[in-house]
This record gives sequence, structure tokens and C-alpha cells, in this order.
Amino acid sequence: MKKIRELYKKIKKKIDYKDIVIFLIPFLMFGVYLVVLYPGILSYDSYNQLTQIKEMTFNSSHPFFHTFIEMVLMKIVNTPAIIGLFQITFFSILWSRICKYNRSEHNKFCFNYQVLLTLLICLNPLNKIMSVTLWKDVLYSYMILLFSFEMEKLIDNKFKVDLKNIIKLALILIILPNLRHNGYLITLVMGVILSIIFFIKDKKNGKSKENRNFNYLKLIGFMFIFFLCFRGLNKVYEVDKELSVTGIGSIVDFKVLAVTGEIGRYGKYTEKDKQDIEKYIDFDCMVENTKYNALDHMWITCNGKEDIMKKDRINMYKKIFGMISRNVRVSLRYYLKEWGFIWRIVRYKDSWGNINFFGINGGDWEISYTRPFEGTNMYNLVTRYLYFTRTNILFQTIFYSGSLCLYLSVAILICLKKKYKIGMLLVFLPTFINVLGIALTASVNDVRYYYSNFLVLYLLGAILIKYWLKDEK
Repeated sequence: MKKIRELYKKIKKKIDYKDIVIFLIPFLMFGVYLVVLYPGILSYDSYNQLTQIKEMTFNSSHPFFHTFIEMVLMKIVNTPAIIGLFQITFFSILWSRICKYNRSEHNKFCFNYQVLLTLLICLNPLNKIMSVTLWKDVLYSYMILLFSFEMEKLIDNKFKVDLKNIIKLALILIILPNLRHNGYLITLVMGVILSIIFFIKDKKNGKSKENRNFNYLKLIGFMFIFFLCFRGLNKVYEVDKELSVTGIGSIVDFKVLAVTGEIGRYGKYTEKDKQDIEKYIDFDCMVENTKYNALDHMWITCNGKEDIMKKDRINMYKKIFGMISRNVRVSLRYYLKEWGFIWRIVRYKDSWGNINFFGINGGDWEISYTRPFEGTNMYNLVTRYLYFTRTNILFQTIFYSGSLCLYLSVAILICLKKKYKIGMLLVFLPTFINVLGIALTASVNDVRYYYSNFLVLYLLGAILIKYWLKDEK
């Protein structure tokens, strides 16, 4: 009993009623959506992963680690809803920790503002939808938020770290690309930046080895160890590297190939150009199906030539870049419009990113699920609300515009400049790198790809509240 009391006292010191309140707001509000839309929102990607789990035959169409997490969760409770519950719990705990860290105990209004911010976050239908959608993008975005939070703590501590912090940073950096492939760009850039910062700090400690921590070497070393661990996990489960959802391969190919359709429509090309490209794709099909904001047309353009494209990718790129160099204006116009999700606040009428709120049908997959609450008053109320926010241009812009979140984040960074100078840019940088990675790869304006834009705005909002109220009593 004595040990139990001591444990209770330790927990009480770390967690108070304010933390519980902040945790419960998203947990309960998102939980309502999980119940109403039980067993969650399932897309094509969701069924692809669930089928892999059922058949215990895995491939790299989605990073295996995310499929592995889903597999472990469904071993506990055999329903996709457990994945949604895990996502809701993960965000609720993380957000509670963020608010606790950024709470000024000297100002009684700080907690009230945090509750208000949390309610606003939970009222955004996008956050509710994402929390119950079985997409790798959700957990990936939550991990970007976690890494940005670690950057905030690192800045506050003036980059003084112990071994525990080093291991945590290294693990998060390796988890990111194992949840979504474009996370490699964040891992590479942020890994280099942190290594340089730790190296400079180490040099300032003195020339003698006794005064140096070699944190930059520790970070690189642990990242390499974790990288090998994840590679080993793939080996254990015999993950097939050759398979992908589209059969095309690298997502970079989507971006490069997509512009050929635009050139085919509005640019200049010779018959030889067409013949060269048709070794790898169905050129006419590409011209007919190219869109500014979708990659689904890529599924039907290879026409059985995937193997040829994979084996001869370098020559294919040479042919395409040759066409691009002769059609610079057409190509630039395509990319500027295709990158509209970065800078355009008001969304295109035909833009993607309108989440499939009610996805449940397994389509061609052998497994399928049904909604027990479909047709009930609560279900109709929730779905009508979601449809309204999706179709109304004002609410669509407020709730679903990642570019608006990007601009607001920059505005907050400017407000924080006096206190943190340029250091706070490290909090924002992972999200910016993610956006850059999307622009250079995926040919799609899908809100799930830049969901971290929304999350980092919430983090910066919590920091701004602390900054404004810190010295007021």
C-alpha cells in the first residue's frame, strides 16, 4: 500500500485536473465521431493495408511500420475502430502535454485560453475526420507535431540535451519516413541541421575531449541504429519492395510523368517524342486524363509497361526532361497551378482534399465493413454538418485551407520573433519541409498530405498564448 501511495503522489505531481480536462476535450469530441462513423473512415489505402494484415503478405506500397502498428492493434481488438481509438488517444495525450508545457502557472487566464484553443481545434471538422480515418498520413502528421514540440523544448533549453533527448530525437526522425516515404526529406534536413547545431555547441564547450559531449555523433549513431532496426523489421516480415499501390513505383515519377499530359495538350512535341514516351506510358491516355490536382490518372497510363519503366527510368527521365526544356512555359504553368495548395487560400472548385467522410465500402477487396449507426438521427446530423462545411466556400476555406494555416503560422512566428529571434523557425521548419516535399513529388492537392500545416499552427498558437501571458499575474 505504501508503494501505491508513493506512485499515486508521483502521478499527482505530474498530472493535475487541468491536464485531464485538456485530454478529455479532444478524446470525447473525436470519440463521438468514431462511434457515429464506426468502425472509422476507410479509404482504398485503408483496405489495402487491412488486406495485407489479413493475408499476412506485406509490401511497400505503404511504409510497413504503419501497417505493423495497425496489425498489432488489431491483434488486441479485431476491429479497425481500434486504430481510430489509438489515433484519438495519441493526439489527446500529445496535445495535453503541449498545453502543460506551455502553461503559465503565474497567470490564471492561461488555462482558460488553452481550453478555448482546444475547443476551437475540436470544432474543426477536419480534425475530427482525420482522427477516425485509417490513413498513414494521420499518424505521420501527429509525429511531425511531436517533433516540432521537441524542437520548441530544445530551443527553450538552448540546445542542451542529455542522452534521453538524443535517443528521442533520433527515434522520431527515423519513425517519420517509416510512416510516410516523403518523411525522408524531413529526416535528412533536420538531421543535418541538428547535427550542425550540436557540433557548434560542442566546439564552444572547449577543445579538450573531457568537456565535449559529442552529441552530434550520438544523434547520427542512434539514427543509424534505429534505421537498421526498422530495416530488420521489414526483413522479418518479408516485406516485398517491388509492389506498390499503382504498380508504377516511385512517387517522384507521378510528378515527372504528369507534366507530359500537359505538354501533350498545350505544348509542342514531335512524333518521335511521342514514340519515345510511349515506351513507358500510354501517351494519349495521359493527355486525356491529366489533372492539375490528382494522381489517379497515373493508375491507367502505364498500360502494362511498368516493368520497362522501372528498368529504364533514367532514359525515361531524359526523354521527358527533353520535352520539358522545349516547353518551359507550359511546364511552369502546370506546376504553378498544381502547387496552388501551397499559396492559394481559397480552394479550387475541383480541388482534391475533400475528404471521403463516409468511406466504408471495400470495393474490390475481399474484406468489407458496415456502419451500424447509419440512418440514425445522430449519423444524419453529423454527415449533414460535414457536407455543409465541405461545400460552403467560407467554411471550406476556414476549415480545410492548408495555405491559410501556413500564412497564420508565419504571422505568429513574426509575433514571436522578439522573444525567440529566428530560433522558433525550427518549430515550423519540419512542416515547411513536408510541404516542399509534396510540391516536388505528389501531383495532388489532398489535404491529408499537408495536414501538419494545421497541427503546427495549433502548437504555435499555444506558444503564443504562453508568450503573451507569461509575465502577467
